[in-house]
Amino acid sequence: KFAISGMAGVSGWMFVHPFDVLKVRMQVNEGTASMFSVAGQIYSKEGIPGLYSGLSAAVTRQLTYTTLRLGLYDVIRDSMSGGSGDVSFGLKLCTGLTAGA
Repeated sequence: KFAISGMAGVSGWMFVHPFDVLKVRMQVNEGTASMFSVAGQIYSKEGIPGLYSGLSAAVTRQLTYTTLRLGLYDVIRDSMSGGSGDVSFGLKLCTGLTAGA
């Protein structure tokens, strides 16, 4: 479950990361540059890899944070329920809050 959680976080972030790069570059740029003009600037200066700059740090975060959050949910739920298959909404809520999911 931990491996699946980590891979889910990473695969989701591979799609989101270029938009995060655009957001950060727009925040850093002074003026009112549009998302498309910033994307054009990145593409002309750095190419497609420019949209994925900083990806290693983002992947590291996803592999640690998402893996623990989603992986620990099942572990905590099973320990709080005593292994019974019947889990109430309140227990799921407490488990989610504890795991950070």
